Amino acid sequence: MTGIKTDGTKVDSWSRRTIVLRRIAGSWKIIHEHASFPMAMDGSGRAVTDLLPQFRNA
Repeated sequence: MTGIKTDGTKVDSWSRRTIVLRRIAGSWKIIHEHASFPMAMDGSGRAVTDLLPQFRNA
């Protein structure tokens, strides 16, 4: 996600999003949605909000 907040601060973060769909009466409907940030792998349990996908770092 990239953008600019109303105070002018630039935002650039990476998160994961999962959407589960089900076909109901011939139409696809979202039946579950989940969003999260990657977790630090150091045992701290903190969300890491400053990661970028590798293709953006090249």
